[in-house]
Amino acid sequence: MTITAIARRVRDERQCCYIRYRSGAKGEPKQYDVRDAFGGNRRGWTLLDLMTAGAIMAVHDGLREDLRPKLDTIPLAQLVDFCWRAVA
Repeated sequence: MTITAIARRVRDERQCCYIRYRSGAKGEPKQYDVRDAFGGNRRGWTLLDLMTAGAIMAVHDGLREDLRPKLDTIPLAQLVDFCWRAVA
């Protein structure tokens, strides 16, 4: 799943989840594995909470239609940093 699809799911379901980057080609939309936040081993997984997902979706919804697919090609750490700076 792409990060915007995961963020939309977290926002709509109002429940955090763990995500992990799945390797892919450069320039392609980054794909992530998703799993439930409660239970299991957390090593190598990143928690995506409701506040961060809301910030990502606020930036996504504010972009023009032609720029939205580019949001999925940005690495997660840079995307979150950019979204919090844009929202704040």
